[in-house]
Amino acid sequence: MKAPTTIAPAIVSVLFSLGLAVTGPPALAETSGVSDLIQNFPVGPGPDGMAFDGANIWVTSAYGDHITELRASDGALLGSFYGGNDQREATFDGTYIWITNFYDHTVTRLRASDGTLADTFLIGYTPVGIVFDGLNIWIAHYSFGVITKMRASDGTILAVFPIGAEVVDLAFDGEHIWATDRSGGQVIRLRASDGSKAGRIPVGSAPWGILFDGSSIWATSLPNGVTKINAHDGTVLGTFSVNNYPGGLGFDGKRIWVAGVGGDPSLVSLSRRSGRVERAYNLGGESQAIIFDGTSIWVSNSGNDTVSKITPNR
Repeated sequence: MKAPTTIAPAIVSVLFSLGLAVTGPPALAETSGVSDLIQNFPVGPGPDGMAFDGANIWVTSAYGDHITELRASDGALLGSFYGGNDQREATFDGTYIWITNFYDHTVTRLRASDGTLADTFLIGYTPVGIVFDGLNIWIAHYSFGVITKMRASDGTILAVFPIGAEVVDLAFDGEHIWATDRSGGQVIRLRASDGSKAGRIPVGSAPWGILFDGSSIWATSLPNGVTKINAHDGTVLGTFSVNNYPGGLGFDGKRIWVAGVGGDPSLVSLSRRSGRVERAYNLGGESQAIIFDGTSIWVSNSGNDTVSKITPNR
């Protein structure tokens, strides 16, 4: 999710128009002595959240009302589709792309097959984080500090759970929903079956992004922290220092990737085992979300209205 001005006033993006061509040829970036292929593609203004449908990358626009679809294999622009205003994060449920629309107070879903807007659901104030648990859609509400549980098949609201003052991002570990509570400085674990709280873990100031890597939960916090948590019992396994204002997180099966919304490097990769920074990249500042397509890492960059596709050399 894009950082609000209360987090970093100096890093609000300048708005640009939608581009339709690759911004320059593919480039090789030297990162800790390893050459990785980096390609940049223009998208809508203020790119924020992303979803992968198995073949294509969908990129939301925080300053627009269209979501961009790119072919994952080569970054080709496949379309731009109306998805609601002030878009934040997105997820894929196997059929639909779901989008949270911050100031519209809605969630929209588009058919991934053709980008057609299927439904718009009014769900309450400032929805941001969103995750699919295999059956239901969960949405974090930033201003109200609640999480909404919706049935994915028809959008019926099943429950609303009070969590904290400012809930930002969500992750699912197969049994629990994990949420970052920004104002509370903690990560909260809920049972997906009934929404009951199963634990609260302090992780530092203003936690933001959250990720499940198959065994551990990772959460970012300000000004430069990443915390690793045992998903089974909530034990903190380590806290690691990274770039300024870390936000979104990604996992490629080997490394943890951390986007930085303030200053460079705007992206780093960490050893999953030790938390040590292995690679660092300057992608233009204000990197937001991260997603893995099975081969490459994709990063949304609100500082220059692009997404970067990084294919590691090894």
